[in-house]
Amino acid sequence: MNKNQAGLTLIELLITLGVVSILMSVALPSFQSFTVRNNSIAQISDLMVDLQFARNEAAKAGVATRICVGNSTGCHTGWGTGWQQGWAVINNSTGTVLKVHPEIKSSDVFTSLDGVTLTSSVDFNRYGFSAPRVFKLCDQLDQARAVLLSRTGRIRLATDTDSPTNGLVDDDASNDITCP
Repeated sequence: MNKNQAGLTLIELLITLGVVSILMSVALPSFQSFTVRNNSIAQISDLMVDLQFARNEAAKAGVATRICVGNSTGCHTGWGTGWQQGWAVINNSTGTVLKVHPEIKSSDVFTSLDGVTLTSSVDFNRYGFSAPRVFKLCDQLDQARAVLLSRTGRIRLATDTDSPTNGLVDDDASNDITCP
């Protein structure tokens, strides 16, 4: 008598589940790292866009603008220097909030350095010039990403300029930018 099989046996199902669970245990940590990296890249990109917006508004309107730790009500000096709390772009002459970035919903730490001092704001004069800054993002994997702001208002992503490369991004003086 010839019987057609219509399904899987219990042994075949258990073997398939075992193979899938092994593959998931290998792939899941890699996927989590991928997600953390993508989130930090998106956050750095958002800051670069908002810095460029603040610079353009200053040059376009011919008035100073400020980007600072804050929200839709303005700058909040009491919030400290953690840019992960969100930031706002403000017209300095009118106090009008032009753009707001909400709080970052992760455990990433976002800071701005003026040389060695942590800062909570940066001003662009009416020509779009500013004081140099290094905006550093330390993600959950303790990987540093950074945006470099020059005196002329040029905004660029920090890269590894060492030769040979060491995997750490560098500031304008070729110093490694690291996370604690």
